[in-house]
Amino acid sequence: MKGIGTAGSAAGLPTRALEAPFPVDPRAGRRPEGRGGVGRMAGRLLAWVLLLGLALAQGVCTSITPGEVEALLKSGSYRYERVENKGQVYFRLRLAGLRAALYLLDCQEGRCESLQLYAGFSMKKPPTLERINAWNREHRFPRAYLDADGDPALEADLDLSGGVAEGAIRAFLDLFEESLRAFAAWIGFE
Repeated sequence: MKGIGTAGSAAGLPTRALEAPFPVDPRAGRRPEGRGGVGRMAGRLLAWVLLLGLALAQGVCTSITPGEVEALLKSGSYRYERVENKGQVYFRLRLAGLRAALYLLDCQEGRCESLQLYAGFSMKKPPTLERINAWNREHRFPRAYLDADGDPALEADLDLSGGVAEGAIRAFLDLFEESLRAFAAWIGFE
């Protein structure tokens, strides 16, 4: 029976080997005449360029300007105020009826590679550290902590440097808004 046979190894010991159950074409695996590695490389490059073009058309970005953030906020019907302080731009937001801030970080030459959402709560009787830690154990996004004054804060970061679609930035804002509503209830903020 054809299929498995015995062949010699480099050490001269018999080893199991596969025999082809059909005749082997010596031309198999060769490129047709006239098509070399250059044609295949050009095809791959063209495919990569087309994929990159599609990604860019869908709004993938590795950094963002304050103007682009503002356009995104405006198109998403978010309530916001643009603030410029010592050359730094950030946005005051109204999410879930609460105040929050959107900071542009890791900026070079007007383009920023990360975004941070922040909401702080001033309370007469703030939650305990145990209560804040319970939030972090039970909720994956965003993180909560007690600030230097002992007041609760909620914070989330989005790194753009690897490439992020506009939809992911909107989802980041929407998730923070949902979390902000839940966190305010969690800590008893009125």
